[in-house]
Amino acid sequence: MMANHGDADRASRTLYVTGFTLSSNTKRLLEELFSQGGPIVNATVFQTHAYILFQDEVSVPYCLALFNEVELNGQKLRLSPRCKTKNTYCYLKYLMKVREKLKDQYMKITPPNLPPKKQLKKVSVICRTQSKSLRQKRQTKLSSKRGNSKSRNKSRVRN
Repeated sequence: MMANHGDADRASRTLYVTGFTLSSNTKRLLEELFSQGGPIVNATVFQTHAYILFQDEVSVPYCLALFNEVELNGQKLRLSPRCKTKNTYCYLKYLMKVREKLKDQYMKITPPNLPPKKQLKKVSVICRTQSKSLRQKRQTKLSSKRGNSKSRNKSRVRN
């Protein structure tokens, strides 16, 4: 059976969604989520998958870029266009370019006022030795106090 032009147009405006558990409010949640990507004409939900029909063809790749692997009720949604066109992955390609550009810029930035790693090791060694010497001082103070309290107790017993 040959598909007419209307069916091809409809298929290019449809997004295929899987990876959710069917519940009483699944259709409403999917409509609410995907309406952020463009106006929805219809949402058809089945046990294991759903079809979201948009008003505009450009909404499909846009939602694909925004919402693929987004969690809904603890499960990742998997999206794919019902039919692939030349613009299907345009947003994904654009987002990948932006991600690479931001990654390059992020790698060039050095955090201010942080010492090199070698200095950090020295600082931690100094802190450990200082804390060790402080512990020893406390122990000597405590032992000297304990010694004094024992001699006091002995003198009280004798009287």
